Amino acid sequence: ASAEVMEIFERIIGPTYMQRTSIDEAYLDLTSKIKTKLSTIDYQPPSLTKMLEYTHVYGALPEEANIPSSMRVGAQICDTIRKAVRKELGFTVSAGIAVNKIVAKMASSKNKPDKQTVIPPDRTKTMIHSLPLRDIPGLGGKLG
Repeated sequence: ASAEVMEIFERIIGPTYMQRTSIDEAYLDLTSKIKTKLSTIDYQPPSLTKMLEYTHVYGALPEEANIPSSMRVGAQICDTIRKAVRKELGFTVSAGIAVNKIVAKMASSKNKPDKQTVIPPDRTKTMIHSLPLRDIPGLGGKLG
């Protein structure tokens, strides 16, 4: 089943960078897909209100969230991926949208199962400072 999930990721994100980290986990760099969407003349990124239908926002009341259009597009792409996996395979997928893959990994664990979380750039430092070192990928676990 893991291979089928990864195939859906690749089908939806195209040539975008995917780093598989385990049998059921991967980092997806959506940068080029987001830039392509934003450069399309008739494309409008989802509004904050629309994004909140399928995404949690870390550390702010939704109306106070300062979420760049690129992150709103990333959230929209992640929602598309999650829906495709659920529809085609019956599996749930959690996702994190953030400024880098380490913070995105931490975001993905915030609202499991079958949810996604955005950590706005202006909330990243606060979120990292609130965590014990053992909860930061690469610093915790066996090394912490």
